[in-house]
Amino acid sequence: MAVISHGWRQVAFDHELSNEVTPVALGDRLLVVVRRHDELRAYDATCPHRGAHLGFGGCLRGSAIVCPFHGYQVRLGVDRAHRFSVPEYPLLAVGGIVFVRATPGHDNGFARYLEELDRTHFIVTGFDLSVGATEEAVIENAFDQRHFGTVHGVKASGFAVWTREDGGLEVEGTMSVPIAAAGGEVSESVASYRGRVFSPGIAAVELQGPQRYTIVTGATNTPRPGGCVVRISLAYPRSIWPAAPTPAAYEPLLKYSRRGLEQDRMIWDNLLPIATPGWMPEDEPARVFHRFCARHASG
Repeated sequence: MAVISHGWRQVAFDHELSNEVTPVALGDRLLVVVRRHDELRAYDATCPHRGAHLGFGGCLRGSAIVCPFHGYQVRLGVDRAHRFSVPEYPLLAVGGIVFVRATPGHDNGFARYLEELDRTHFIVTGFDLSVGATEEAVIENAFDQRHFGTVHGVKASGFAVWTREDGGLEVEGTMSVPIAAAGGEVSESVASYRGRVFSPGIAAVELQGPQRYTIVTGATNTPRPGGCVVRISLAYPRSIWPAAPTPAAYEPLLKYSRRGLEQDRMIWDNLLPIATPGWMPEDEPARVFHRFCARHASG
């Protein structure tokens, strides 16, 4: 089975990267994120000498990591002048969210979108949740209008999907959305639904109702097959919010989102592989997403 590896993935929140060297993973691709002078950079984590993981016990020394196994200095970035070196990977860090791309190409407009989101929105980092499903099973939910009613009791309708010129996917429809009231209560109201998917592991869903916000979902496969880590962040438009939202504004929505993911996790953790899905006509948006994932597969 091919491993989904092309395109951006979220590897961490910034607050998880407080050490100089932190291990992260894109499925079975093992990486380290190096923090130096408040700059983050990502590198391959496998020591070219004997295969030790540089993120567990490795320490930064200048432009190298000292391997914890035999003490060799492994240069950061391909350097043919040194026997041991590891390649660097593109990294984006915006609003406390950190993304890495392990292969060339397949940006699908994400770098530009993230820059614009940071300029026009207040970004609130949320929480992470480990689930027993692949990243594409998680992101597929953005296209699956029927599951919203069955699993969450939230009405969704009119989903239509298309491929953008930059290679990403877009889906639009309507949905009942949570509205945070004074005191932390959450009610629901009908809103327009616009989802953008940039890779099999990243979706940004904008909901335009009485409260307008964007939910950024990063789902990244773990080294252990069949599991992933889901990370949720929120973005509030500066055109509506005169100042950064307070916890009283965003915590009810994060709580609501976590509850929704827990409901999804019951399904994800018990999904059985199906050789030939029994697709229905209303599943076409999900089928488009599956074809999108196939274009991002390698191996």
